Amino acid sequence: MKTITYAALFLTLVQCGTKHDQIFKNVFPYLITEDYLSDGIQNETIFLDTLTKGIYLTVVQDLGGLFVQNIKISDLESSGIPFEKIREMALKNLETSLSEQNVKMMQFADGPNDTPFVLVGGHWLASSSIYGEKMFMNLSKVLDNDSLYFSIPHRDALIVFPKCEEQTLSEFKKMIKEKESDGRKKLTWQILLWTKEGFFEK
Repeated sequence: MKTITYAALFLTLVQCGTKHDQIFKNVFPYLITEDYLSDGIQNETIFLDTLTKGIYLTVVQDLGGLFVQNIKISDLESSGIPFEKIREMALKNLETSLSEQNVKMMQFADGPNDTPFVLVGGHWLASSSIYGEKMFMNLSKVLDNDSLYFSIPHRDALIVFPKCEEQTLSEFKKMIKEKESDGRKKLTWQILLWTKEGFFEK
């Protein structure tokens, strides 16, 4: 088992001190499920991206560690902050948090059928870290493969491993369910493909 520090892999991005940054200095990207979108909330939810069917990227404000609060479309309208600006701010804050090692990354060499994998966890930003600017490039180097599978069973976990045969993939699915079934804020058991072109359903 080997610890991977984001700071050793990525350039630290410096936040600008603009008025908008001060208003929403603690905004971050955040993955949610379709179940989250109840009546009323859906109309106010900011959608930054659709990862796969039923899994969406939105933006939240960090309230100091364990708790976050969604930022609504009406919040943007009242503050005058454009959509692209809030997206830029959220992704920039993600980079800063990763560079400060708030999200832990552990490399394991002894996964199913001796397949290596990386576990990203220890923080509510873990699943959203797939949106880190250079995350794919560096994980593909660590895992020595330019086609990766990944799982986001819940908010606080991301498991990444090289594209593999069906038998090995089945063993990974079994392992992930055994280890991550008790995680908070469930997302999906689906395994997705990750390449330099983006995210794809397997």
